[in-house]
Amino acid sequence: MDPTRVEDDEVLFRRVPCDEMCFEVEDDGALKVQPAAFNDRAMRPSVDRRALRPDPVATQRGPGNLQGWERGGVVRLVTSAVRGDRSVAKMKGDAVETQHALDVIHKPNPPADLENAAHAQVEPSPAIASANVFRRVREALARLVSGWEIRPEGHRDA
Repeated sequence: MDPTRVEDDEVLFRRVPCDEMCFEVEDDGALKVQPAAFNDRAMRPSVDRRALRPDPVATQRGPGNLQGWERGGVVRLVTSAVRGDRSVAKMKGDAVETQHALDVIHKPNPPADLENAAHAQVEPSPAIASANVFRRVREALARLVSGWEIRPEGHRDA
C-alpha cells in the first residue's frame, strides 16, 4: 500500500503495555496515560489509523502477536489535536530555541509489522535528537489522549 495523507479528523490508536509505568490509576479509578506509553527508540511513536484498522484488538495484538499482548490496552488520539499541539520546544534558558510541530505520517507496512497497512508515526519537525525534547513529545501525546478503546488487564471493569 502506498502512503496516504492522514486527515485531521482521523482517530489514531496506540497500544499501551500493561505496565504501571505507562498509566496511573487515579483516586476515582480513572486511568491516566503516562508519557512512558509513547516511548520509541527512533523518537517517532507508532500509531494505527482507525480508518484503515478499525478493530482496536488488532492494534492491541501488535506485530506478530506480541507476548502478553492481551494484557495491554489501546488509547485513542485525534490527528488534529496532535498537529495542533505547540508545547514541544527546545529551550535555551527561559527562551524557546526551536519550536517543534508534530505531524502524523502514514508509514504502511513497516519492516517490524509487514501486515499493518494502518501504521503511522508521530513525527516532530524539525526532527529531534535530544532525549529532553522527546520527553516533551511523550508528555504532549499522553496529555492529548482522548480515551481508552481497551483498558489494560486488571482495569477493564472500572
